[in-house]
Amino acid sequence: MSGRLFFSYLLSRYMNVGVAYFNKGQFEMADTYFRRGQQIEPDNPDLYSNLGTVSFFLGRFEEDAQYTQKAIALRPNKYEYWGNLADAYRMIPNEPTKAMIAYKQAISLAEKQLKINPNDTLALSSLAHYYSRTGNANRAGEYLATALKASPNDVDILLIACLVRLDAGEQGESLKWLDKAVHLGYPREQLTANPDLASLRSEPEFARFVQEAVSFK
Repeated sequence: MSGRLFFSYLLSRYMNVGVAYFNKGQFEMADTYFRRGQQIEPDNPDLYSNLGTVSFFLGRFEEDAQYTQKAIALRPNKYEYWGNLADAYRMIPNEPTKAMIAYKQAISLAEKQLKINPNDTLALSSLAHYYSRTGNANRAGEYLATALKASPNDVDILLIACLVRLDAGEQGESLKWLDKAVHLGYPREQLTANPDLASLRSEPEFARFVQEAVSFK
């Protein structure tokens, strides 16, 4: 095996192991393996993005923003990175302006993607999330309805439906969508750690969801 292929194999292995640990809720171990990947390919934007996501679930939002900014510097036109950066800023006190700027940039890039592929459910659901976070409930609802029609059993889209309803102050509806996501496979480890769901954890239904959710441990 050539040196280049060997390093490519190691990078893929570290990425896969990191994702596996993330799904198990072992976020510190996921962080360790993504960092090992960085030693092989220090300019890989997906590694920075993954490290940012791990930091988000660990509640280290400033660190999340720093990692995601590095991912954006390497790949500035990926809307998911901008959306993740906005989510990080939203959690940091006194950074709402930066969050709004990042959400608007994410919207612009995601809408460009839809022009290329109008049936892209990831872009559709992401736009629902971004518009919801910028206070445009009507546009959020439109994009969400289209995404759900195309993929009604997609766990990620169901989670976004939960967050859109939560942003609108409709906690009961939010819990209904989260219930659907859990029963279709949203993992317990992410359910209990996701900072976006923190306001729901005191609800009796949430405790039931935790018991019923699949665990990857």
